[in-house]
Amino acid sequence: MRRNRVGGEDAGNMALELAIMTPVLVALFIALVAVGRVVDVKGRLDGAARDAARAASVARDPGTAQTLAKQAVTDTMAGTSWCVNAPTVVTDVGHWGPGGFVSVTVTCDANLNGLGLSGLAPTLTRTGRATSPIDTYRRTICAGGQICDDP
Repeated sequence: MRRNRVGGEDAGNMALELAIMTPVLVALFIALVAVGRVVDVKGRLDGAARDAARAASVARDPGTAQTLAKQAVTDTMAGTSWCVNAPTVVTDVGHWGPGGFVSVTVTCDANLNGLGLSGLAPTLTRTGRATSPIDTYRRTICAGGQICDDP
């Protein structure tokens, strides 16, 4: 009497395929999480820079613009635990005046603990940038304390 095996020649191949594919799928999942965290950090830094540039663009003079930009970044990033140290804020007021613009760069060392298997360093330095125009029809104080009315 002949017995028929269920599965025939392919018996056990599914277990082997699963054993081979599981590490690949886990590595892919870890990579996706790591990329998602890095993109999230970049988006948050861009948002903080955008808020800072907008706050700086409504200031009346370059000194106040730099102070408002730093305060905006502090307020935006309050309560975040992913920025290892205080963020660095650089406000470019080189094109200050009616019709000009203000640029803000925010740099932070992002904490990526928990992603050690992804190959990323525990901290990663990321930068966000934003530029905001200064209203053409408003009075601002330029270098030397003079009022800049001329766009």
